[in-house]
Amino acid sequence: MSRRPTIHDSPLELLPSRESAPPSEPLVVHVETVPTDVATTTAHRAPGAARATRRRVLSSNPRLCRIVALGTAVSGKAAVCHLARTVTDEKLMLDEFWHRVEATEGCVVTWNGGYGLRMILLRSLVLRVPLTIDARQIADWFERGRYSPHFDCLSVLTNCDDSLVGEGLEEWATFLGLPSETHPDEADVCAMVQRRQWDILGAHVRHAVTTVDGVYRKARSYFPSILGGR
Repeated sequence: MSRRPTIHDSPLELLPSRESAPPSEPLVVHVETVPTDVATTTAHRAPGAARATRRRVLSSNPRLCRIVALGTAVSGKAAVCHLARTVTDEKLMLDEFWHRVEATEGCVVTWNGGYGLRMILLRSLVLRVPLTIDARQIADWFERGRYSPHFDCLSVLTNCDDSLVGEGLEEWATFLGLPSETHPDEADVCAMVQRRQWDILGAHVRHAVTTVDGVYRKARSYFPSILGGR
């Protein structure tokens, strides 16, 4: 039986076989969004410098944006990036995500990932992508101060202190002695998509997933939880 095609950095590639993993190894997740086509048309009407600002706002509005890149990795394994050039691609990408998170029994790791996980949920709702885990477990992803089934590295390391400024993945990776690079912001991601720089976007997302996993694997022994604590 042949594997079905989906989106994995190139429309000509097939996604590797879905991985099974023990519950102790969660799925590391990173999401990038861009404005929808309708929202982009609205942004183009904005004058000059306001256009870039408008795009940033649209890219963070769950009603006006879509997921263009979704990076995942079972903790300790290589990261993959699923790219969605179209809404049809996005639906395939989300379907693959739900099967991958099912294999880790709903356990996920992110960096400030409440927004990204909610985007996955909302876009799945809009595109009618079925869930593969219990909705009550998904609700636990968004419970503030909880380490499992969602280990949000930023919240764990900063004790959920929203008043802290400049506490990005790059800064914490450097602090913990991990390789880091400047991650593109919303305007950069929009520009990559417009220029069709899919390989560059995919590389950035895979690096972000790998970095988040590195932070998680350092932190989990000191902030033990049901998932991954040692």
